[in-house]
Amino acid sequence: TITNWQATFDITSQFNRHNEIKAGAKLIFENYDLGFGQINHFLPEGNTWSSIKENPLRGVLYAQDKMEFDGLIANIGFIMDYYSLNGNWFQVDPYSPDFYSDNYDPALEAEFRKKEVAPRITFSPRISVSHPISENSKLFFNYGHYRQMPTSERFYRIQRDPKNRLDAIGDPTIPLATNISYELGFDQSLFDTYLLRISAYYKDVKDEEFWVRYISADSRVNYIKITNFGYSDTRGLEVDVTKRTGDWITGNINFEYRVRTSGWFDKARFYENPAEQREYDKDNPSQFKPRPQPRLKSYIDFHTPVGYGPKFMDQYLLEDWHFNIISSWTGGRWFTWNPNAIPGISYNVKYKDYYNVDLRLSKTFKFGDMDINFYADIFNAFNFKHFSGLSFSDFFDYDYYMRSLHLPESVTGELGEYGAIPGDDEPGDYRAEGVAYQPMEWTSDIANISNPEENVIYYDAASRGYYERGSNGELQKVAQSRLDKVLEDKAYIDMPNQTYFTFLNPRNIFFGITFKFHL
Repeated sequence: TITNWQATFDITSQFNRHNEIKAGAKLIFENYDLGFGQINHFLPEGNTWSSIKENPLRGVLYAQDKMEFDGLIANIGFIMDYYSLNGNWFQVDPYSPDFYSDNYDPALEAEFRKKEVAPRITFSPRISVSHPISENSKLFFNYGHYRQMPTSERFYRIQRDPKNRLDAIGDPTIPLATNISYELGFDQSLFDTYLLRISAYYKDVKDEEFWVRYISADSRVNYIKITNFGYSDTRGLEVDVTKRTGDWITGNINFEYRVRTSGWFDKARFYENPAEQREYDKDNPSQFKPRPQPRLKSYIDFHTPVGYGPKFMDQYLLEDWHFNIISSWTGGRWFTWNPNAIPGISYNVKYKDYYNVDLRLSKTFKFGDMDINFYADIFNAFNFKHFSGLSFSDFFDYDYYMRSLHLPESVTGELGEYGAIPGDDEPGDYRAEGVAYQPMEWTSDIANISNPEENVIYYDAASRGYYERGSNGELQKVAQSRLDKVLEDKAYIDMPNQTYFTFLNPRNIFFGITFKFHL
């Protein structure tokens, strides 16, 4: 049960010819009485239960001045946030067995709630400036601080297993994440129909929520706790073309090129045992610098003009039909594949690119004070298959899949010898539907294979040839037509075991009708 009371006040005043003042306030009082988890009677060891009973109080105060002068329009303002837990939080040693292990006694929980949480006040400035440089173009600049509060489920979570051992705990005392954003851009009107926008931006996020694991020396205490150790920064360039008016076509095309760096301060895992802590720190970096990931999105609206076509019962049957094409493409994300744990290897492999097309057809009929809208949505209209990482049953399943791919030599060349057959595969490739698995094995020299297995194709690294066992039990070259078919169908890919999770975005078609009444 979540109960929420809000009181808001807003005022706008055109103070004079050059200044429009806006100000307001909001007060929010919430009551959380939550209990949720998972119950599996056959495998009770994996059951968890979370309980949240809190009464936080939040407040927001803002003010803004819009200033308009010849050649300059500016918005300057601020937002002040107030947050209070309105109660106490836990003050416990991070490895305390009485609170975190199965020693915990629910009847003694009040004894651990000793820390009174002081209210927090944050101040977030906002500035935006627009400078017209001609009748059809302008320069603009935006700067602002933005605060983000974690969800209540993360902030106040107290999750325990059936033996009362704690699995996860929130922390409402941590600072709120702060996003400091800069944007510099240029707008140009083209042919009185199109708007071209080019902008560069930078976003710096600090005090980002980050889950940290604590493990005691005897491993009886093992849980995750939310912290503000995380950070990230994003830099990018965006090009956007918009057509907002037109009798037949409107829409938007957006291209974005961005790079994101993320990481955390301090540690992602704390061990009570100093030796385990040193071993963990040696092999775990605290910053990730992935490669750029470009994106292209478009929204095209083909529509018929108002008053178009024949009229029947006060309705123009062909007017205001809309056919929308929503498409997107995102460059595959980069990740690390390093089976031999060679130092210095990171973000060396790229997933397949993601692309999708959705379609929507709609028409609204107006009858006095009532509108009737008919629509049809087709999601993933071309039924593109995108490989899902959720299909791996465990690490070994993932490892078998990655080793079966024929990755480019530009990738495998620096990974040491692990039996990589060269090709042009990318993670996300899959065996064609209905094709049986055809094992392939790498060998440094085919002469080393004295007892070849049936139904296995051997790749000879020395000659770059493919061989299999013949009817006489001896190795022979694979027929070219058979080899071409195996490579085309990617029959050699060892697909994940949980096949029902391999593709999670099938084509979906929905038909609907909406009634809208104007009172």
